[in-house]
Amino acid sequence: MMQTMHDTAEPTRHVPVLPVETLEALSPRAGGRYLDGTLGMGGHASAILSSAPDIELCGLDRDEEALALAGQRLSVFGQRAHLFHCRYSDFADALKGLGWDKVDGALLDIGVSSLQLDEAERGFSFYGDGPLDMRMDQASVQPSAWHWVNRESFDKLKDCIAALGEEPQAGRIARAIVDARQKNTIDTTGQLAALVERAYPAAWRA
Repeated sequence: MMQTMHDTAEPTRHVPVLPVETLEALSPRAGGRYLDGTLGMGGHASAILSSAPDIELCGLDRDEEALALAGQRLSVFGQRAHLFHCRYSDFADALKGLGWDKVDGALLDIGVSSLQLDEAERGFSFYGDGPLDMRMDQASVQPSAWHWVNRESFDKLKDCIAALGEEPQAGRIARAIVDARQKNTIDTTGQLAALVERAYPAAWRA
């Protein structure tokens, strides 16, 4: 679904990483069509659109807040910036919607963004206490991290923490989570971080 953005939040707080190197790799040409599959707040997209005349860009992001900020930032490019609220894996549908059968270059900056990490209410960081959410798209019907922490079995918790977190204390942490939630739900990043800390052997906590 194509988005029309009217958000008034400040989009210039984000400084893109490696913009010069990104442009060198893409070598944007006048009149070219480019895909930014992880639009974020539009820093790299702005650099691409500014690099040569008449460039068009298809920008995708799952995060509606980021998409709104990018829409404001890229509004100066008018109809040359086409923004879609979707996963980067759905790029074919977005390109089809534009009538594009190919692009001249594509960019994926995969990972959690500073926008998500810096805002405690997104639940991606324990530096500021916030709800256990951790969804890239908070408007989605996908379960949040709260559901995973409070409802998954001990074995699934242990396996996931060990495999994805590469955590040698996965069993202790999973057990601490299961034991704690039998008394009260684990609702915030601060609560979860405290559980993890207490699960570690005393000699490891430093």
